Amino acid sequence: MLPDEPQFVQMGLGENGLADRTFSWSTASPDTSLLRLINIGSYKTDTVVRSVGTQVQTMGGEQYMHVVRLQQINPGTYRVAIDSSFISQPFRISSPADTTLLFAIFGDLLISDSTDNNAIANAIAITNANANVVYTGNILHESTEQNLLRWQQKWSQVPQLMPQIGVPGSRDYDRGIGRVIDPRWRFRFPLPLNGPDRFLGTTAYVDFPLCRLILIDTETLEWLVDYTVLQTWLCRTLQDAGERWKIVVMHHSVHSASAGFDHPRLHAALHPTLDAADLIVSGNDLTYGRRADISLSDLINEQHTVPVYVVLTSDSAESAVPKCSPLDHRIGSNRAFFATLSVEPSSLRFITRYLNYPDSIYDAFTIDKTTKIVSEQSGLPEEVIELPAPHADSGLRARRFEQLRAARQSR
Repeated sequence: MLPDEPQFVQMGLGENGLADRTFSWSTASPDTSLLRLINIGSYKTDTVVRSVGTQVQTMGGEQYMHVVRLQQINPGTYRVAIDSSFISQPFRISSPADTTLLFAIFGDLLISDSTDNNAIANAIAITNANANVVYTGNILHESTEQNLLRWQQKWSQVPQLMPQIGVPGSRDYDRGIGRVIDPRWRFRFPLPLNGPDRFLGTTAYVDFPLCRLILIDTETLEWLVDYTVLQTWLCRTLQDAGERWKIVVMHHSVHSASAGFDHPRLHAALHPTLDAADLIVSGNDLTYGRRADISLSDLINEQHTVPVYVVLTSDSAESAVPKCSPLDHRIGSNRAFFATLSVEPSSLRFITRYLNYPDSIYDAFTIDKTTKIVSEQSGLPEEVIELPAPHADSGLRARRFEQLRAARQSR
């Protein structure tokens, strides 16, 4: 049962990643809400916006959902207040002069009773209070409210209001005839309206001084025209990013990390275009994987360059079945992970950690801006490859090394 007044306000990003913000919330009442943006430093209300809720009906019940988009907010520290009943945690709008940009990235995330109560708060504490949070999909988990309410409960433990943005996954779509996105998704994750017409509101880009973050909805790719429209838009969006870092987030993987999760049409449509990107992060596969998109001959000569493909899961699913290729640099299964991404003018630093043990690093690499060379951190722990009994294969990784060694010896 939803309360009459908002208990949770979510903040997202607009096209200008530094200065544009969206605010979304829901109530059980159709009454108009009043949002106030409060500048903590000056103790004054900068902006007042009236919002009329949109009625949304799901299996979880009827609710009225609100979205307010604010542009060009000046640097400073703020709170938002909704009506007279809710005041958010503080949040900060950074200055364009800041030379480091931070992201906390979560793969498919199922909040269950087995998830550590403080896992998300601890993950954010490791990252930074001013980070931007990115999801690869599967937050709503169909039309029930259970996962969403658990997710909001976890976020209520975080002492800052942080921008959250994501792409829809398969579980964010209602299942039935055709693929229709859950009606709550566009309210919970209102993206900039700069994507292609067929994907407006689910595919978009966000610009920062240091990078362009490109978010792609891969769930509704059904017809040839869908792939053509998306590929054309992506090509132009990457090209127009100029010298910024180019980071792409999507739900399905171009290079899958699990058997049975291949997406040949997605690979054929987007793989050549993504050569212009620096980093591509996806979910869906329920395992962890990392590879540089290079030829085996380059790998033999240890020439690791961009783009780097990472498959990330924040849901430790025992059903995940890893594959292994000579081109894989790192794989892992049956563990929940999240990643921290530090974007600087001269380098990009990606660190993968255990969700329930955020002090422990599982994978880490750096990309040099000038050379585009990928450098893996030394001393990484042993890979975790734990498969269900029907698929257990302790020789999986060993065979990968044998393939690589044989190739090197044949030079």
